[in-house]
Amino acid sequence: MAESAGATFGKTMLQSLLGSSKALETAKFLVLILVFLVPLAIYLVQRRRAVQALRVSRDEWQNTFDSMPDLIAILDREHRIVRANRTMREKLQLNATALIGQHCCRLIHQQDTHPDYCPHAKLLKDGASHKEEVYLPVLHGDYSISVTPLYDTAGELTGSIHIIHDITERKQVADELNRKNHEIEQMIYSVSHDLRSPLITFKTFLGYLEQDISAANNKRIGKDLEFIHSAANRMEALLNELLEMSRIGRSILPHKEITFRELATEALDAVAGQISAGRVDVRVSDADLLLCGDRRRLLQIWQNLLDNAVKYMGDQPAPLIEIGVEIQPGETVFYVCDNGIGIAPEHQEKVFGIFEQLDQHSGGVGMGLTMVRRIIELYGGHIRVESAGVGQGSCFRFTLPDACKENM
Repeated sequence: MAESAGATFGKTMLQSLLGSSKALETAKFLVLILVFLVPLAIYLVQRRRAVQALRVSRDEWQNTFDSMPDLIAILDREHRIVRANRTMREKLQLNATALIGQHCCRLIHQQDTHPDYCPHAKLLKDGASHKEEVYLPVLHGDYSISVTPLYDTAGELTGSIHIIHDITERKQVADELNRKNHEIEQMIYSVSHDLRSPLITFKTFLGYLEQDISAANNKRIGKDLEFIHSAANRMEALLNELLEMSRIGRSILPHKEITFRELATEALDAVAGQISAGRVDVRVSDADLLLCGDRRRLLQIWQNLLDNAVKYMGDQPAPLIEIGVEIQPGETVFYVCDNGIGIAPEHQEKVFGIFEQLDQHSGGVGMGLTMVRRIIELYGGHIRVESAGVGQGSCFRFTLPDACKENM
């Protein structure tokens, strides 16, 4: 029994020692696992967060890139499009797949080689930013093209960022401003020239008047006064016309509805005396149109054109004036045509200039057609004159898009 008990105790102790050794090994193994797995887990968590942050940053960059109103593209050294924003894709009506890899020269400039002004080509030569303002037919407008160089991590030039900004409206405003400035310069020149004439007459005949008064030449005194009065009336007419011109666009009465035929009738009534004296046959088309605008200004258009037609009828044996309106695709065109003396090609644009008269003996001061064009432009329209030449009659055609309401 005693031996059996001792053997049992020893066996128990041996098993206990062996169990402790296995536990120690297990503990060591677990520690080793923790030493490797914890950093790995931390790395994986950090990497996942970095990937998510990168994805968020990429999405934010792409959203910013696509939300820009300008056309933006990245080009490589071979003038190929690497990336393009949504505005560019929409303007060119191409998706990203169809756009990427396209040669800029063929796509934007519609030619096999880059144009001389190409800012990207200049950038590839000197590595500097460049900017050009050009008309791009494929985009149907004027654009400012800015390019900025792109470099890789090694500092090598890889291409450029293109920013294409629409300046069509700005160019139109600038062109209109230049036209207005040129018109003002012409007006100043014309005004100074035309006002100088009656002033010279004043000074000249005041000198004669002094002499004739001293000589008590009553007959000559009367003649002198006639010339002075005539010059004064001429100057007054010029100043009144200038004042009327300055009011166009500034003094506009409330807009009212009026038909084309009502305007034509009123205008004919206003020049009825001239028409009757010249025995002019006037024909008004049956077409009618509802207009809305300053009745007085609109009436001035037809009245001045009719007065002009009668004034320059010449010795036509069967004088005729035709007034009408044509409904054409995309626009409504009004016209006042006559079979009068006509206008030579070289004078057809000149007639709209201030104080311009084809016949200096026709009366008036030469501002009627200038005012007509100014009023028409006020309503977003344009006017042109058609004539086969001297003796072939004239036809003034014009549009009033901002005054036309509906076809009747």
